[in-house]
Formats: sequence, structure tokens, C-alpha cells
Amino acid sequence: MVNSKVASLDLLFDRNIYKVPAEASLFLLTKSNRRIQIFQLKSEVCDLLWQGAKNVFISIMMKQVMEKSNLPHKCPLLKNVLYSVKNYTLNDDSYPAVLPEGRWQFNLQGSPDNIGVIHLTLRGRIRK
Repeated sequence: MVNSKVASLDLLFDRNIYKVPAEASLFLLTKSNRRIQIFQLKSEVCDLLWQGAKNVFISIMMKQVMEKSNLPHKCPLLKNVLYSVKNYTLNDDSYPAVLPEGRWQFNLQGSPDNIGVIHLTLRGRIRK
């Protein structure tokens, strides 16, 4: 993969996790780095693992996450199990045609069982 960015992530919990309320946002970034919000979504991560997502962008990302990880398809996320996402990439042809060419930023914030905080930021670029 030429000029591709790859991300990897490891998660290890000290207790079983049954709920992960989360909020996700997608922004397009202008040349002046202004952020234009495309969507904001509140969801339960455990539901996304089990049912998938109705949002096109989230479903594309979740498909790649599930292919590249050992995450279960439902909760609980077990304590002392190392969950890994390895070599996560999104290719240009993965994006829905409705998204214009440009840079984007995806933010995810969650709170497993309302204990602690997860903050994930992904940045990418769509080239057509």
C-alpha cells in the first residue's frame, strides 16, 4: 500500500465490560483547518458490535475494525483479554461516493461501564 497510513490499537480491561456508551462525530476539514461537522451520533458500542451500524461511515469503519481485530461480536468485553486491532486502514475506494474529496477527522469518546474514559481520534483523507 503506497502512501497508506496504518493504525493499531490494544485494549486490556481490568474488569468485564458490559456497556460502553459512546459519542462519535465526523468532521470534514477545510484547507484552513476549519471543521465542518457531518454527523454526531450517540450509541452503545456493545450494540454496534452485535448489530452493526446504520450510519454508512461508521459501518465502513466497523467492518474494517472487525476484520482486523479479535474483538467479540457482543459484550461483555472480558477482563484480562488483550483485544487488538492490527493494521487498520481505509482505502480510498472504501468511502461512500457521497463524501467529497478532502480530509476528515473522526472522534469517538466513550465510558466503559461509566468507569474511566476512552478517547479515540482518527484522521484521514479521501482521494478520488
